[in-house]
Amino acid sequence: MICKILLITWMAVVIVAAFFYAGPATGFPGETSRIVFFHVPQAWVATFSFLLSMVGSLLYL
Repeated sequence: MICKILLITWMAVVIVAAFFYAGPATGFPGETSRIVFFHVPQAWVATFSFLLSMVGSLLYL
């Protein structure tokens, strides 16, 4: 139970930090850099999670 609470708290901290600490990248104009910094890692995590779920499902079968 304590792990779930810590995980939810950590996820909230990371999301807030992504919005406040991501500065503009060189070569990107304005808000585009924030979109890239937030959505590209999110896409990688989603892809990895899908792959991990697929492997777990195949092992279950």
